[in-house]
Amino acid sequence: MIFSSVSLIFSSVTFAYYLQLLLKKPKLEVEFDYSKLDSKDSETPTIGGSSTGYKTVRIKVINRGKATAEECIAKVEIMAYESPELKDVKPSNLLEPVILHWTRNLDTLTTKLDQIDYSNEDKFERLFKPISIAVGDYEFADLIIIGKEELDQLSEDQYAIVRCNLNPNIKPVNDNLWLKFDEIIKVIIYCSNGNSKSLCLKVKKIPIYDDISSGKKDEYFEEIECPKLKS
Repeated sequence: MIFSSVSLIFSSVTFAYYLQLLLKKPKLEVEFDYSKLDSKDSETPTIGGSSTGYKTVRIKVINRGKATAEECIAKVEIMAYESPELKDVKPSNLLEPVILHWTRNLDTLTTKLDQIDYSNEDKFERLFKPISIAVGDYEFADLIIIGKEELDQLSEDQYAIVRCNLNPNIKPVNDNLWLKFDEIIKVIIYCSNGNSKSLCLKVKKIPIYDDISSGKKDEYFEEIECPKLKS
């Protein structure tokens, strides 16, 4: 009888402990942030001593849960089937996913972009490392970069791409990262102890550095419910 009572108490305590762990989880709220569309040239980093001139659309991730969100990454999927330029993308209608930079990992480097050793794998990997988000805290990740000046060996005077490179003067290896009319950019946050809901942004027209601002964002982007993939 005593053994049975002890076992019952132990089971109850164990159940309560795991129930508490289950309930004590992060709750991630994700939103698009357009404040950096109003940045002036003087606020942008420099490369080789001159201003690069670019603006960004970011995502803001807030932890409104009851536990720290551990080892989080921000992932982007480009859903291309709505875009006339990519109408033949099949069967998944999904282009290669991209991992974004957390701005926390960039802040100490933004004034020394030309000094980063991109051949050093350890240093480069550090830029992509996951981060943890404390309860009630928030973090930013750059999503779209809108440049003022042309990139290397390109004829465009301005450009707009999903930000996969730290250096805004380096064009993406993957051409699919250039923004295209009507494509959908899907964002989701993955952490070791919980994930966010998906968030989607539709490109209504290609943003132009000299024109776009937070007040004119609706001319270029539309926040929509994420569609299901077509088979």
